[in-house]
Amino acid sequence: MNKRLKSFVTLSLFIFPMLVLSAQGSSDYPTLNNDDFAIESTDNENDDTKTDFSGYPADFEADDMQPDPGKKFLEIAIDSIHRNDFIAAVKFLNLAMEEGDEDIYWEATILAYYVRALQGHTDMVDEIEVLDDVTKAKAMYFTADGWHGYTDTHPEKKDIYEQSLEMREKLIAIYPDSEWSIRATMQLVSLLLNGKKYERALSYLLQYLKYAKGNPDLEYTEIDRAWFYLGFILEKSKEHRDLYKALRAYKKIPPESRYYLQARQRIEKIEKFYFITASE
Repeated sequence: MNKRLKSFVTLSLFIFPMLVLSAQGSSDYPTLNNDDFAIESTDNENDDTKTDFSGYPADFEADDMQPDPGKKFLEIAIDSIHRNDFIAAVKFLNLAMEEGDEDIYWEATILAYYVRALQGHTDMVDEIEVLDDVTKAKAMYFTADGWHGYTDTHPEKKDIYEQSLEMREKLIAIYPDSEWSIRATMQLVSLLLNGKKYERALSYLLQYLKYAKGNPDLEYTEIDRAWFYLGFILEKSKEHRDLYKALRAYKKIPPESRYYLQARQRIEKIEKFYFITASE
């Protein structure tokens, strides 16, 4: 598979979880996201990361899409997921597995786990366990993401919600240096903060900051997001409250960050009501 196609498939798989996860919290709570990937932005109307798929007829034949029908079927499957048409998604994922090369096959397989998780299925766990390490890490990531998407619309399914957390924690423990582990860490921190589980969130957040600062060139690190979360924990958690350090964390967020305006609001509130200042 050429690099351009590989990038396309990877980007597509990275984008779609953002469409099914929603933020939780009160008006005084940061708009925490769950994504992949930039899950909780306050300016979603300016989000230019979503793939613009044109429509496809539902009865494509492989011969109509030479020389790469597997790629096309995968595109259609992703489009179907965007539209919450899981029946069509499963159909075209199966076709992608049949018609695509080995890379397309595994991308489609991981995407199939995601679709099953979005519908609340848990029977894929044993299948994921026997995958090779690289594929397994990515499959764990998207399966956990799918389960969380499912519990957004089925909040009573607390057992599946806990499974989504446990899957991320297991991923981080087994593959700490994996791209998918790093991505999962920020998702996990966001979810733990939404549940006000500050102690666990802080542990993963400090681990993330240490890794991100040691690997500044990695495209998938979100250190500004991490500083914002750290400031929030230091501001809100009774056990770890330190307003001076919270201010310092907030002030590390650069103006171009999506968290900058929220951070400035927190800074102004702390300085106004507690008469505390801190240098950047």
